[in-house]
Amino acid sequence: MTTRGKYMNIKVMGRDPSILSSLPETTIFTGENFDQMVKKYGTVILKPNKGSGGVGVMKVSRLSEGKYSVHSGTVKKVFTNKADVHLHLIRSTSSRTYIVQRYISLAKINGSPFDIRVMVQRKTGVPWMVTGKLAKVAGPNHIVTNVARSKGYVLPAISALTKTFSSEKSKSILKKLDGICLRAAKKLEEAYGFRTIGFDIAIDQEGSPWILESNSKPAISFFRKLNDKSYYQKILQMAPSKDYLKHFTSM
Repeated sequence: MTTRGKYMNIKVMGRDPSILSSLPETTIFTGENFDQMVKKYGTVILKPNKGSGGVGVMKVSRLSEGKYSVHSGTVKKVFTNKADVHLHLIRSTSSRTYIVQRYISLAKINGSPFDIRVMVQRKTGVPWMVTGKLAKVAGPNHIVTNVARSKGYVLPAISALTKTFSSEKSKSILKKLDGICLRAAKKLEEAYGFRTIGFDIAIDQEGSPWILESNSKPAISFFRKLNDKSYYQKILQMAPSKDYLKHFTSM
């Protein structure tokens, strides 16, 4: 079994009991694990254990009469039985390790799902701090919120939340997000020594946050798209090294 990637990051974060309730159940993809998860949740997400940009992500739902739907990009296919969907998924995931994760029904803006990117960073001698938050809104008919892949857009996190929830609840969600991400960052630092982490956080339709994944080398080009460049400048200032700064500004 693979020892790094999205799966192990979820496991590491889960070592803090206060974070467990904000981590969707996740396991390595096998036919047996898929069957158990889709039976339990009805809909699951399959994605590469190592990868970014929404490449290879599939949403799989169990329908009535033993049928299954597989949604990838803007394409949705329906399979009439379990054997056929198994064959399709095994072929689609054969080149690398995949994980299967409980599907979280995202909050939406005008019918398009969005999630929240939270940047958390620290330098030596400085505590972890949240240096940026924004919402990534999926493009039409897409299941992934990656802006480039889905032709979606970004906006300030508070702006996205207040389009769906009350102003008071939106502020409460953001406060909870900060606490969850700061605690998760400490566990990841203990395991891997990370100093910069980008968290992708799902907000479900009730307003509860879920950590979908974490990335130790997150792209920050999203933050340049905001009218307010203060987050972008703060992220650059907290970059742990000149080499890392080159990585940041090249993405």
